[in-house]
Amino acid sequence: MKHMAVSVCVLLTLGVVAGPACGEDEGITNATTWQMVKEGSKHAFVIGKIKAAYADRKDIAGRYIRVRFDGHVLQLAGFVKNKENAKAAEEIAQSIAKAETVQTFWAFDEAIDNREPYKTHAGEQTEDGILWAKVMASLNSPDVQPQLKNAEIHLVNVNHGSVTVYIIADAPPDEFNLEPHVKPIPGVIQFSCKTAKTYTPVAN
Repeated sequence: MKHMAVSVCVLLTLGVVAGPACGEDEGITNATTWQMVKEGSKHAFVIGKIKAAYADRKDIAGRYIRVRFDGHVLQLAGFVKNKENAKAAEEIAQSIAKAETVQTFWAFDEAIDNREPYKTHAGEQTEDGILWAKVMASLNSPDVQPQLKNAEIHLVNVNHGSVTVYIIADAPPDEFNLEPHVKPIPGVIQFSCKTAKTYTPVAN
């Protein structure tokens, strides 16, 4: 029990867990910590079920969609082919989450489900994999990160040397100058950047 108290104190010191000060009430602190762990696991399980349900649907490109759920608010943000796909994604997610509030922020991209299948000679996928790693390293550099203060790179696609970066912006600015950091990388043939904004409702 002494070791548990020390662990909780460390978490409190780091700001990870909010609760009574160390030594005030070890029982309450431990109970609060455990409850937070359980709630977090439950929400992660719901998000996992939603993503799995998307994977079972040919009309929904789930890897382009960010799912967030805190037990009350379900937020879906990202890229879908059209309004029909968006509606299907929303209905599936809500049927699983049973959320009190649903927020949706979509960017429409007709090409998402029509990208060329990867039918290439042996080794080309490996080449694109190496190129993906180089692109990610550049995008995570100190020169780029200030641009992403209010955004996250949700997905980076590399196909035959063509690089597409999908960004979800949670606050302005929503324009990113990434080309100078990606286009000069050897092997990059073409570059594009697509953005979905969560702070501005997408017109229906």
